[in-house]
Amino acid sequence: MLRKALIICLAAALFFSTISFAENAAKEACDKGAEYASKGDLDGAIGAFGHAVEADPSYAPAYFNRGNAYEAKSLYDDALSDYNEAIVLKPKYAEAFINRGNIYYKRGEYDKALLDYMKALGIDSSRSEAYVNLALTYTRLSQYDQALFYYDKAIESDDDASLYLDRGKVYNEKEMFDDALADFNKAVKLMPDSSDAYLNMGLTYARKGRYDDAILEYNRSIELDSKNAESYLGRAISLANKMQNEKAMSDINKALELNPQYAEAYLNRGNLYFNQGQNDLSISDYNKAIELNQQYAEAYFNRGVVYVKRGEFNQAIYDYTKAIDIRPDHAQILFNRANAYLSQGDVDSAISDFTKSIESNKNDIDYYINRGIAYARKGLAEEAINDFKKALEINPKSPAAFFNLALIYDGKIQYEDSLKYYAKAIEVNPKYIEAYLNRGIIYSNRTQYDQAIANFNKAISIDPKNPEGYFNRGLVYDNNGNYDKALADYNKFIELNPNHVSGYVNRGIIYVKKALYDNAIDDFDKVIELNPQSANAYFNKALVSEKVGRIKDAIEAYKNFIKYATPQLAAYVNGAKDKILELEKANR
Repeated sequence: MLRKALIICLAAALFFSTISFAENAAKEACDKGAEYASKGDLDGAIGAFGHAVEADPSYAPAYFNRGNAYEAKSLYDDALSDYNEAIVLKPKYAEAFINRGNIYYKRGEYDKALLDYMKALGIDSSRSEAYVNLALTYTRLSQYDQALFYYDKAIESDDDASLYLDRGKVYNEKEMFDDALADFNKAVKLMPDSSDAYLNMGLTYARKGRYDDAILEYNRSIELDSKNAESYLGRAISLANKMQNEKAMSDINKALELNPQYAEAYLNRGNLYFNQGQNDLSISDYNKAIELNQQYAEAYFNRGVVYVKRGEFNQAIYDYTKAIDIRPDHAQILFNRANAYLSQGDVDSAISDFTKSIESNKNDIDYYINRGIAYARKGLAEEAINDFKKALEINPKSPAAFFNLALIYDGKIQYEDSLKYYAKAIEVNPKYIEAYLNRGIIYSNRTQYDQAIANFNKAISIDPKNPEGYFNRGLVYDNNGNYDKALADYNKFIELNPNHVSGYVNRGIIYVKKALYDNAIDDFDKVIELNPQSANAYFNKALVSEKVGRIKDAIEAYKNFIKYATPQLAAYVNGAKDKILELEKANR
């Protein structure tokens, strides 16, 4: 809290004074104004100070004190005008500089505020209010080293508990947690009943990840002030981090009961709902937080995260954009919006946002990796490679960077380079299933079937419920002519992924090769059930139906093939028409 110079009015002059009548009248009116102010009658005070000005327009304290009263009524323009006049009349009026600085502070004119506080100290270096207000202003400007310097100065002249409390908060911002705790403990010694001191100790322990200690301090804060909503919220956050969600929810609800306008509590309850998978309730709370504070970037950001989870990317991009409008250089928000753009296929916008996030934070490898992925989707392979290699400069053991480099070289059909980087990804992360699968596919494409099967076996051993390992191993067995093993793998793939058409297509073809034609037809029918416009499934069914003498089924399947044939299948359409004529003629 800003400190201001007190209202000062001198008592009436003694008999032997040479004071003028006008000045004496001004002082009397000023004393009357101070009396009104002490009773909370600011309008009466302003009137009395006005009489003092009328009695002696050159009497600086009258303007100063009326400025104080105007400031108390938040009439900042009037207050500023009076402080200006007081300073004109009394250029070394330290109190007036301090209070005018406070007006500038409240108006967000921090440079002017700093200048006034410094002028006050130039007049009187013992003014602790000026040191405190300089510290507060530098804190507001996030210039924490200067803030600490002036808190140190203030504490030298005023061993006040609130100063230790405020300095501790600055130490927290600088993540100097031990220094912060020392200051909060000092505040407690000076002011044992300070609920806020215990609250801030709780916040500090929480930032250190010491949630049990944090909860103890929040408990003490609540014991001292059972209506301290911030302490309930702080305790709730620590409880949530300990996965004690029911207790956390109870504390957040208590905080909101105490302060129904507590935007931060709605934000954190929204987070709790999100972690419990209750997305609608989560969005409702983020909406409320935004309603209470339309500049709440975190609420827009978190709501955007929920929309991404729901696949509502337009809504997510809107929220991320609102958050960016409030915090334009926040790298994480830019990164999230970039990912949302990428999910929508807007690669150019994604690359633009990834680039901005990198400009704000050049040391996060995820930003380079995801921009590299965006470049790859745009077909800019060299740019992608540069980004993945930049990520490796930051973290030489990033499995994701190695994996994505391997993918790029795989796409360029530079298999030796691709295999080299898959090997590095696996070296760093021996359980990297996707790397084993992709390496297995390269070996399969190069007809190095033993190596391919070894990689698919490894992927399956890491995660027996990953269907891709079975599918790809089935393909290799199929190519090797080992149809029984291929069939077993396709069966497992279908068991794990019953709605994927590829499993039924490939199993159907195996059944054909094994002359199990009814089984094959059943599988092609299943493909058609899952994708009624699958021309290939109709064509395969037609061939097998014809082979087993199901002429009507074959004719119908050929007709559907013609109906759904894509341009890539146009070469087969005339043959299908000929087949229909041939079968219809034979079936008469």
